[in-house]
Amino acid sequence: MKILGFFIAEDVLIDQRTNKMSLINVFDNTVANRFPLFIPGLNMVVFSEKEDGDNDSNIIHFVIKLDSRVLFEADANMIFTASSNRNRCILTIGGLLIPEPGVLEIQALLNGNVIGTYITEIIFKNKE
Repeated sequence: MKILGFFIAEDVLIDQRTNKMSLINVFDNTVANRFPLFIPGLNMVVFSEKEDGDNDSNIIHFVIKLDSRVLFEADANMIFTASSNRNRCILTIGGLLIPEPGVLEIQALLNGNVIGTYITEIIFKNKE
């Protein structure tokens, strides 16, 4: 399987007419003035392309860590259809609580192998 991209965004919209996808508020460094920090929505998106010999159905395992401490883990099905060799696997979580500043690492794994990594810093800054 060829990985075309791995993105983290607050929201994902898919146009019903064109099937085009839009990522809203793609995550970057986050500055917070208090902790715990609540992120109300988080979407993890893996774009992939099936190659000869690949399975039609796969399980993508997503892991979110803060400074190596696991905050969240979940699996999502990635199923290729007969009509397309491309797929977008989207896992949406309804909220994530960040207890303290640190390095946030989000990974997508297939068969135990990392296929996508997103790293961002969660920074504390007092209001001035």
